[in-house]
Amino acid sequence: MAHPDLLLEQQYLNTVLDVIRRRLDKLTAMAEADKDGIIKARRDMWETSAHIIRTFDDIVDLSKAEQAIQESTGAYLETVEEIRKLHQMQPSPYFGRFDFIEEGCSAPVRIYIGIGNLMDEDSYDIYVYDWRAPVCSVFYEYEPTETLEDASYETPEGRKRIRVTLKRQFKIENGKIIYLYDTDSAMHDDILGRVLSQNTSGRLKIIISSIQKEQNAAIRNPDNRQMLIYGLAGSGKTSVGLHRLAYLLYRRRDTLRPGDVVILSSNGIFSSYIASVLPQLGEHDVNRLLFHSLLDKALNNDYAFEDHIRQLQALTADGGGDRPGDIRVKYSFDFLSFCEAYFSSFRWVVPELRYKDRVIVSKETFQSKWDQLRFSGFAAHLENLTETIRRYYEDYFKTNRKAILEEIARDNDHELTESAVHYRYEARLARCIEDAVAQVHTLNSVDPQSQLLKVLALYAEKHNLPESFVGRVAAAFEEKYLPYEDALLYLLVCVLMGRVPPLPNVAHVLIDEAQDYCPVQLYIIKKLYPGSCFTLLADVNQAVGGVTTMRRYEDFDRIFGKDLVKFKLGKSYRSSGPISALAFSLLGSQATDGFSYFDREGKKPRYIVTQDPAAAILSLMPDLGSYNMIGIVTGTQAEADALYGRLRDSLPVQLISSPDDELSARVVLLPLLLSKGLEFDAVFLLGCFRDSGDAVSDRRRAYLGCTRALHELYILEASPLPGCCADCLPYLETSGA
Repeated sequence: MAHPDLLLEQQYLNTVLDVIRRRLDKLTAMAEADKDGIIKARRDMWETSAHIIRTFDDIVDLSKAEQAIQESTGAYLETVEEIRKLHQMQPSPYFGRFDFIEEGCSAPVRIYIGIGNLMDEDSYDIYVYDWRAPVCSVFYEYEPTETLEDASYETPEGRKRIRVTLKRQFKIENGKIIYLYDTDSAMHDDILGRVLSQNTSGRLKIIISSIQKEQNAAIRNPDNRQMLIYGLAGSGKTSVGLHRLAYLLYRRRDTLRPGDVVILSSNGIFSSYIASVLPQLGEHDVNRLLFHSLLDKALNNDYAFEDHIRQLQALTADGGGDRPGDIRVKYSFDFLSFCEAYFSSFRWVVPELRYKDRVIVSKETFQSKWDQLRFSGFAAHLENLTETIRRYYEDYFKTNRKAILEEIARDNDHELTESAVHYRYEARLARCIEDAVAQVHTLNSVDPQSQLLKVLALYAEKHNLPESFVGRVAAAFEEKYLPYEDALLYLLVCVLMGRVPPLPNVAHVLIDEAQDYCPVQLYIIKKLYPGSCFTLLADVNQAVGGVTTMRRYEDFDRIFGKDLVKFKLGKSYRSSGPISALAFSLLGSQATDGFSYFDREGKKPRYIVTQDPAAAILSLMPDLGSYNMIGIVTGTQAEADALYGRLRDSLPVQLISSPDDELSARVVLLPLLLSKGLEFDAVFLLGCFRDSGDAVSDRRRAYLGCTRALHELYILEASPLPGCCADCLPYLETSGA
């Protein structure tokens, strides 16, 4: 049955589309004229301006012409950007409407909400409001209310109380209303379920039309402190984090620009997966950085090093030998505190300052004076020590200038000109300073490798660790190939020594999958971006690396401070009800207490016992023809490689084997560790239900794999359901031997 207001709403939509068309026509004509004008101005400047600067007037004329062109270019680019946004809005100008009556007024206010603002320049009527505008918070926070006491929104004059009389949602495609419904109707959950049931596009989608109240609270939180947004898989953490960035860029556009923002990802697959979100929200993309690149810069080709994924694969494949124990120490808060204290209270050894056979400052005097000084940080100490040495020598040379000049003249077989004597005087002074500074570096082992080995040795001595704890790191340096954990400690030492300069101009850093970072990594990031506000997105239940990850939300406080604001996203929306039920069962009641999921219809996950997973996949694939993205997720890279060899001749499948790969096919084969943050319409899961003896880790691995699936999940294993997961049997349909 059609909505009674459908005709009126279509008429309003037609009006909005007409405003967009008229605005586009005007802006397109302006852009063409501006472009032609800029080209002509540049040609005229080249033809008429002086090509050779002879006078100050030539410089002034050229500068004025260039400034005028730059201003015109800036205006042209703003016009082009507005055209882009209008084209983006045109197929679906808005997605919602709400009406309210404000305190002290009788006339209702009607607000349509979309991806950007739309105003008629002639009448100044606002047809569509940007979803980030303060008044639009009403759409996400309130249902229709009975009294003025039930709702409010922020204005420049303070919060105003309102009564919401209507809240309506639309689906608009190519200028036509597909459907509309009022959110207090019985259709609400049905429509939300329909939205969530849509197939994935292979890229993270924007959620502005379906932001839930708890998600909106995190997105619009006005607090400028550090923030941790946490929840189970599918609760929208990444979407909320990115929408929060778009919100901040809109609300603080005078002080926060895209170039001031960094999104830190652990791999290139995920970085490309989220790349389109901010542009779809009407913002320029921000800087996207892989943590791996920070290591690349610090090691500067001096050492090769293992990447993070290889480390995790090595630890999970064979137990890792002595590595897990070493890593547990190296990644501990205690070791991190030890390193910080070591470098902040470094006992500097100073040299005796001499000029030939004369002592300028004795070692004892220099050391006594130096020990009384305090500077913040290792790098500041070294810089000030270098400057102190420079001053000592400059004062000595200045006091004894005449004698030194005469000495230089006598030391030569032939007579020197006055300028030559002065040149050698300056060179001798520079060499004395250079030699003394080199002595400081030698006496204090001022290089990251030596300092890392020294701090490891001191820590090992303090805690009675075996010699091999340090010996293995020393051997890695000799071989010039560092395990990931040692490369990470090398970067830590470089940061503490000031060898990697901080980036104070970055104002906001978003870290996705923050639970996969160890305390050392998060500490490094915090030090490198000293002026930044941080948004962390995490689910500790997806931390499958037992010794390399953050296992408790409280541990984030130890890096980012006790005032870290925490937002819990309590409801999961990604997977169908049956898949979510299995995922919650895998985590257990304690981990899922206080969390829930949207229970939309779907097929029960199937657990298939098979000795030939390739054949099983090929037999099931024809039933999945309606899906856009299908993931085949294996426990290890080796399993993915072997399965690819069986499938590639029969199925167009993309093998993902590197963190730098990008999703480019409908069917993707990848190991579990590279699937984090991704979602697929249907998932085949292989080698992820195991019984290693660590039930918590085994169940978390299975949980991570299961929650990659939106609609259908097939678990293919060579053995029946392992004992550690036996209680999950009621949530599975089983078949096979």
